[in-house]
Amino acid sequence: MKKKYVIILEILIILIGYLYYVITISVPKLKSSFGSSDKFINTDNYANMIDISIDSNTSFSLLIDKNKKIYHIFFFSDNLECLYNKNIEGNNLDNGIKLVIKNLIDDNFFNDDSLIVFTRYNDKYYSEFKDIFLKELKNYNLLFVIDEEKSTLNNKASSLNISSNNDSDLLKKIDLYSKDNTINMHSNGISGISDDDAFVLSNNLYSNIEKVVLSGDNIDISKIPLSFSSNIFPNKNSWYYVRDSHVYAYIEFSSKGVLYQFCYLGSIDNYKKGLC
Repeated sequence: MKKKYVIILEILIILIGYLYYVITISVPKLKSSFGSSDKFINTDNYANMIDISIDSNTSFSLLIDKNKKIYHIFFFSDNLECLYNKNIEGNNLDNGIKLVIKNLIDDNFFNDDSLIVFTRYNDKYYSEFKDIFLKELKNYNLLFVIDEEKSTLNNKASSLNISSNNDSDLLKKIDLYSKDNTINMHSNGISGISDDDAFVLSNNLYSNIEKVVLSGDNIDISKIPLSFSSNIFPNKNSWYYVRDSHVYAYIEFSSKGVLYQFCYLGSIDNYKKGLC
């Protein structure tokens, strides 16, 4: 009997050590490797979102937090490498907008008569945003036409074929859509997708699994593409199960001969690279 307790104690020590490694070392290390635009949205910080469209061929959104900072960017065009991972996020409105406009100008996004459309989703900080944006454009002696629109997150999500019952979930799904779209900007056609892109794709699939199975349906995850636009599917080794209303999943897939493996331990935030 004493030997049995010793074995149980050893197993508990191993499990505690493993969880400590995942929480304090593995997860922070993976997250810290992300650039400023790779992070997933924290919807608790959300105050407003402003879409910016330039000449109908470039579209992105600046998300403003409760401290009046640009804390997130959504990318709806695949020609915006000049804004991706450029440390725009985290700046106040003044500095952040200056960086946005400088990078766009350096990449020749503006003509002398560019049509710029602002679409706001509420009025918070919008007037200040517009004043700073227009003032900065004038500092470059650019001629432009401004159009202003107002919309809702539901309308935005609908235009992307996304639906949900609450704004927080909509923002998370739009974030996944945006990250899926950015893969076209920086994926390597020879060696395959980057590790960060693979992680985005895996998170996208996990979110879809979670949405479906927690509603009571069963799915064959090997038949679900990992993104809105890719032809990458999970390998047959992938699996999931539900315990205590939490989804546990192992997602495995390949691209250009490279194998990617992700293990989810009950939520999208509790994960590790490799086998479960």
